[in-house]
Amino acid sequence: MTTFPEIVGAFVSDAVGLTGIPGGSVAGLAIGRYFRRRAEAARDILLDELRQANISDAQAASEDNAIAVIVRYLRSAREGAARLNLRLLAKAIAGQIQLGRLVADEFLQYADALGSLSREEIVVISTLYRMSVAFRHLGPENPADAHKFANIWAPTWRELIKAGMPAEIAATAAARAQRSGLIYASTAPSDLSEAGGPGYRVSPWLVDLCKTVDFEDALRREKSVRE
Repeated sequence: MTTFPEIVGAFVSDAVGLTGIPGGSVAGLAIGRYFRRRAEAARDILLDELRQANISDAQAASEDNAIAVIVRYLRSAREGAARLNLRLLAKAIAGQIQLGRLVADEFLQYADALGSLSREEIVVISTLYRMSVAFRHLGPENPADAHKFANIWAPTWRELIKAGMPAEIAATAAARAQRSGLIYASTAPSDLSEAGGPGYRVSPWLVDLCKTVDFEDALRREKSVRE
């Protein structure tokens, strides 16, 4: 049975080989050490998330789809993905294994969406989703005033500013985060921001992803590591 050390070791060897620099040269050794550090950090994050989900590393690496997903995850590490992004990807892997729906093609979409987000974009997405959950029940409970609870961007924006994010950074991060497909802009009158720009809503894809990926937990855990 394939193990994590074998996958990580093969990944590092292949990565060094792809550079065209001999593995025994000074440059090759330096690149090899870099790739190994990145791969081992990513491995530790993934193992941590698997333990949290009560999944063994043997179970996670027991089929072709799982190996393809882990290699794609390690590639994100090699290409410089931050720990926070790797934490989100690891949560997606563990969550999909728990649901019995770990498919390489589907994970590729998550890897592309989550791997390139900046920390500010992740904070915006996380806060917007939390507000959407908090406001979801308010419309039906207050039908006469349901319109008041349609715009989740305004309270999200205020929450971000209260937490110390400059208003311009919050608006810019939300605009940039749209490329992930996890949130989208709305120009409906009820969604316009207090600054007069577009409002933002969570996409159905984010709602589905958040069934297994806890953005706020990832932010908390990587904040403690960073500090």
